[in-house]
Amino acid sequence: MKKLLLLLFLIPNLVMAETWVCSYLHNEKIKSSTYKREGSTFINKFKSNFQQIKPKKLPIATITKKYEILYESDFQIKLIDSDTSKTGVWVLLLTKTDQPKFISSHVTYLESPNWQGNCEVIE
Repeated sequence: MKKLLLLLFLIPNLVMAETWVCSYLHNEKIKSSTYKREGSTFINKFKSNFQQIKPKKLPIATITKKYEILYESDFQIKLIDSDTSKTGVWVLLLTKTDQPKFISSHVTYLESPNWQGNCEVIE
């Protein structure tokens, strides 16, 4: 009986453990982004040397972006950057198709660059 209760408590955590590894082409080079589900958010860590407010190059640092789940269905997950203090907003769409895909955009008053590619869902 104790084993059954333990199993029932673990099942929701196993279902919610989810990591999307997505690849895309950027400046003619293949890049990857990883989005890991943590509760009702997805975390994306990446290295960058670009400052958003006054664009200039800085020493490379690891940046952590936290995306809130705006909407989720059997077909897609819509995410939005939870940091509202910066200029613009990051939005991300993950599609749960036979070949999972993503599209990401940084929407600002100046421009809205997009990144898109295929993903692999692990864990």
